[in-house]
Amino acid sequence: MSRHLVKEILTDITNRITVEEGKKNGQDIPAVLRKKKVCVLFTGYGEPLDQILLELKKIKRYGYQLMIVLSKEVERNMGKDFFHKGVYPQRIITEGDQEYLMTLMEEMDMLLMPTPSQNVAAKLKQGIQDSLESMLLWKALWDGKPVWTDGQRMRLLHGKQSRNPILTKIVEENMLFLKESGIQFIGEQGYMKEIIALSSGKAQSGAEVLNPIPEFEGKQVITEKDVLDVVGKADQIAISKESIITPLAKDTAKAKKIKLIRT
Repeated sequence: MSRHLVKEILTDITNRITVEEGKKNGQDIPAVLRKKKVCVLFTGYGEPLDQILLELKKIKRYGYQLMIVLSKEVERNMGKDFFHKGVYPQRIITEGDQEYLMTLMEEMDMLLMPTPSQNVAAKLKQGIQDSLESMLLWKALWDGKPVWTDGQRMRLLHGKQSRNPILTKIVEENMLFLKESGIQFIGEQGYMKEIIALSSGKAQSGAEVLNPIPEFEGKQVITEKDVLDVVGKADQIAISKESIITPLAKDTAKAKKIKLIRT
């Protein structure tokens, strides 16, 4: 097990103990420990998930709790261990966890569906709730919680587009219904930036507002000027692992209480 993973596990355990002790003593939980719960629903598979897992790791590093939900098909073909090793989420829920699923439905702050299936879209349009994924998606929309998915993936079946215009029309109509229902389709910027954009106002779940996090992932050198540019606008800056931070930039960030986050 890597040192980074051990550190992440120990930090998570420490935070949970702090929160539970605070609850027992009737104390307010520090804001930094009040993590938003992001439910990640995997309903289909087919394309490599490496990029999606990398993005989920980034979301987790920004302080969100990840709850991964697997459909029967995904659990059967990929298994829970794949997601445990790839992301190390707080919990993985499957069809056998119906009791906890109801709790998750109430506690989740937002829902991501990175591998949408055409089957789930068709069920939602008809109001059918006969599976873990259709129930969870319906509940999130019913409660007005933010939901994101990848529209381009939904147009594909086993990685291929349809050559049948009638079936293509049905898929597009289902996608239009999803959009009208409140589901947002992500663009090229991905889920993390969509979540950050949401921070411009409160999520409908009533969760606290997050400060937008400026990103300098394309910058090779982070200077004092970069840090000063975000003073008063944010308390964190996202930078690439390969980026060089000048000593003056580090000192300025420390003095201004701005956290530098490697992504």
